[in-house]
Amino acid sequence: MNQLDILLVGFVVAVLAFHVFARTRTTTLVALGHLPSRQSFTTALDALEAFRRVLAYANSHGYAIGDRDDDATSVLLVKHPTLFDYGWFLPVSMSRSGDTTLVVVGVKSKLYQRGHAERKALQRCVTGLMAELEGEDAEASST
Repeated sequence: MNQLDILLVGFVVAVLAFHVFARTRTTTLVALGHLPSRQSFTTALDALEAFRRVLAYANSHGYAIGDRDDDATSVLLVKHPTLFDYGWFLPVSMSRSGDTTLVVVGVKSKLYQRGHAERKALQRCVTGLMAELEGEDAEASST
């Protein structure tokens, strides 16, 4: 083997090691804290029904449930690594305010990924949740 082959094998091993590490990485809602990348929207559903529908969305769209609180207002969705990214933690919280429920979705990479990939993962989750919770009646905003 020449040096180029050794470098290529080393690169492949490093990428596979990162994917294995990302796949096994876990966290909790408390450990994530405040995330700078997040979006919110409102729904007419009460918080408990919104929570149930978020769980249904997660189960039907390939997200794992990483953590959830006892009073059914927050859940951590986990998207496992793929060939193109290292996976994502997506905390979703629901709080009732007046006639509506505010749903806030954040995003954090399992390993270091920022920029377009982060925004795309967040937007994909928010769009799916809005469709699941309200269809076209939900109002979105970025924070």
